[in-house]
Amino acid sequence: MAELAAMLLSNLTAHSTPCNTLLSMTISVTEHSSLPGGFYATNSRCATAPTPSIPTGSKTRELPVLPLLVDAFVDAATEKSQRKAKLHFLASIFANSSTSPAGRLFFLTPHPPRPLQDKTVDLEYPLSKLTPFTEHSDLIRRGGVASAIKYGASTHQAILSPETINVAVPPSMDEAPGINAILAILQPLAGPEEFDLEDTELLPAPLQFLPETKKREPDPAVQAIHLESLVLLCTTRSGREQLRQHGVYLIIRELHKAEQDAKVLQLCDKLVNLLKREEAAVVEDEEEHFNSVVSPPNTAPADDSDDDIIQEI
Repeated sequence: MAELAAMLLSNLTAHSTPCNTLLSMTISVTEHSSLPGGFYATNSRCATAPTPSIPTGSKTRELPVLPLLVDAFVDAATEKSQRKAKLHFLASIFANSSTSPAGRLFFLTPHPPRPLQDKTVDLEYPLSKLTPFTEHSDLIRRGGVASAIKYGASTHQAILSPETINVAVPPSMDEAPGINAILAILQPLAGPEEFDLEDTELLPAPLQFLPETKKREPDPAVQAIHLESLVLLCTTRSGREQLRQHGVYLIIRELHKAEQDAKVLQLCDKLVNLLKREEAAVVEDEEEHFNSVVSPPNTAPADDSDDDIIQEI
């Protein structure tokens, strides 16, 4: 039932009203240390399920829904998870939510690692909890995560900063470790190619000396989403410089050689043009390149005036 519910919610959040409702929704939970995960969602029980035993001394409070869904999404992918569903379709919900300003604000505002914790603990960006899944075996999961990253790519400081540096994203003043999404974007695009030692040193450590068994993302649509993220990261000079310093051109060059999909090749050409041209020429054409990036998909809330991510950036 959980998998079907996630699928249904994914379809619902493709429309503006349900999506906005989800972003502002809170639910009642019963909190106690003896409960799985430390809490029980009071109204989540199936009508045919037996009434659970609630421990004495439990506390009830309201929690926002989206942090709970992110927590469930991450937990369901672990080997020790006791959940009965993998919840891959939650990734589509996160992608749909990220097309709206309120959704992007959530994913790029520091939160406690777990929903029940307060802000006295070390905070983290919710988007950083999704980035490890860009190479997951399930297409729905990695595709939804790729889209969520793309719609957050306007916030260059958090997206590009390493985990060793704490950054804040206005309007929030709270700081959290950087998301360092470049690695999560490049890993699915990288193949088993060998580079010269000088070129290899430009790449992030996990992308150096990849084995012959390394395979690229097989779905051209997901490849295109990652490439669009890189194009969005090229919309500032500092973003372009960081992409150059991380050897992005090398990965894109080899991707262009290996792929045949027209859209993927077009985006590769655009990236190479942005990364290899003189900066003065790039700045002149920056607005043209920026505005030609794919607009939010049909799943975006239709009546949200700020939905256009290109204008939002």
